[in-house]
Amino acid sequence: MNSVKWTMFNLHFWSVMMDIGYSIFTCPFLMLPALAGFALGLDEVLGIPIVVGIYILITLFLAVGIAIVSIFENRYYLLFGIKSWWHYARYSFLSLNYILALTCFILPILHVPEQKHALAVLEKILTPVFVLFVPAVYFAFSVVKNYHNQAANNFCIIIIALHGSISTIVMLYIHEPYRKYCSNAFYGAFKAKKIESSIVTSVVK
Repeated sequence: MNSVKWTMFNLHFWSVMMDIGYSIFTCPFLMLPALAGFALGLDEVLGIPIVVGIYILITLFLAVGIAIVSIFENRYYLLFGIKSWWHYARYSFLSLNYILALTCFILPILHVPEQKHALAVLEKILTPVFVLFVPAVYFAFSVVKNYHNQAANNFCIIIIALHGSISTIVMLYIHEPYRKYCSNAFYGAFKAKKIESSIVTSVVK
């Protein structure tokens, strides 16, 4: 028991800390399927920023996972690795795991993308998926079931052909900076052509 009690206590400690963090300090109120929610726990009362609360919760979750790995590592060490090179490498391995748990989520927290731009990028990515999903499903069904329907084939080809137009419309609609750029470029070219036409007309007269 002495050989495993500290790894078991380590798992017990991090599990309790994670439960306290979730149920008392953060107490998240989620509104699924929307990825939205807010904190109802002591974090809100104490004025702790939600970003800090999320970082702590994720770190605790990772620490629990590392504690579970530590139990299996300890078992391996006692049975096979106590007289091998692992006797010296295990401390670096465990230390590196905990360091990564503490630091791996710092950069994403500090560099949270601007949500409007992130949603625009997400919609641009999902548009071709949605447009091409129906033809892909039908083509797979047609091949697997040996089913032929020329009207459906032609309709799917039309949908695929419209993919570029639909993507362009969606891109111009959801991405305001790009829409303004295209509008200015088109209007500038049209205006320059109109001025050139006026000059030619004046010269002819």
